[in-house]
Amino acid sequence: MKKVIFFLFLVLFTCNCIYAQDEKRINRILKKIEKEQNDSLRCEHMFDLCVIYLSKDIAKYKHYVQILKTDAQKKNKNNGLGLYSLLNASYLIALGDFKGSVVYSNRASILFTKNNNKQKYLDATYYNVIANYYLGNVTSAEKKAENALVIAKKYKFYDQIAALQYFIGCSYARKNQLDKALQAQNTAAFYYGKIKNNLGVINCYNELITLYIYNENWDKASEYSDLILQLADKTENLDIQTKSLLFTTVASAYNGAKLYTKGLNYALKANKINYEIGNLEIIVNNLNVLTEIYTSLNETDLAIKYCKKIIEYPVSDKYKVEAYNLLAKNYQIRENYKSALYYQTKSVDIVNTLNKIR
Repeated sequence: MKKVIFFLFLVLFTCNCIYAQDEKRINRILKKIEKEQNDSLRCEHMFDLCVIYLSKDIAKYKHYVQILKTDAQKKNKNNGLGLYSLLNASYLIALGDFKGSVVYSNRASILFTKNNNKQKYLDATYYNVIANYYLGNVTSAEKKAENALVIAKKYKFYDQIAALQYFIGCSYARKNQLDKALQAQNTAAFYYGKIKNNLGVINCYNELITLYIYNENWDKASEYSDLILQLADKTENLDIQTKSLLFTTVASAYNGAKLYTKGLNYALKANKINYEIGNLEIIVNNLNVLTEIYTSLNETDLAIKYCKKIIEYPVSDKYKVEAYNLLAKNYQIRENYKSALYYQTKSVDIVNTLNKIR
């Protein structure tokens, strides 16, 4: 069993929820904005406020980002306009508007270069890299990331080193350059550790586990699964989507390592969370892992039940093939060879159709 789970780029400066400590920060920032006489510093405080609101309260984010833009335009501040453009580059990636993100990240890069703000220039480059990657400009994105990494290392900007290494590791993984991907993710995890960014380390570990699953290195996959769960327990207010993704990953790892009970425990936890999130691909991906574990446990009734659930969804051919193969396997275990042949034939038909299209 090989399964590459998911690949999510880390956002450099957004938070996942507004917690009690963030409310205190908001109040402190609002007081600073009210008292600040220096226009550049006022823009930076406004930026910090927008960062907090960006992934939680979009109405407030839009309100304050417009104030930031207006203030920067009135004072003709390159840094303020750069911060406004940087926020938009991040926001548009979240919306899937990668072309728009390229426009704003390019604009931010130019403005930060004029203002000699190297750290924010690298943030803008990072979003440009991600947007270009998703637009299919993979080679260009990788080259920009490697060039940016040189600058980040020169000035010891650990946040940017970590994020760029994470991206490079993910990109290597998608090209099956697995040794390079492992090295990059370990480096990224090291730098996220230096800046005490647990979420960054967790995402790197999630990628490392996925790579070990793909290599069928079950000892390493289960070792890092133990580590990621320990770190997740120490991380306060970890968002539910990250929990779901890591639970699915460790479930797959434990299943491969034949630790079926542990794997089932986390697959069921992920399944419960996933219906709260409502993301179809996340739901189906975990159902696939759950089905594999029930198959490993010879619990054919449950394996068949969840396979059929997968097929009920408007899923991609990849998931249909996997579901049909597992259905065939479970019916074969039950010695229902007629049904096994039926589902195996459906799987082969899809594969043959896909091969003709190619």
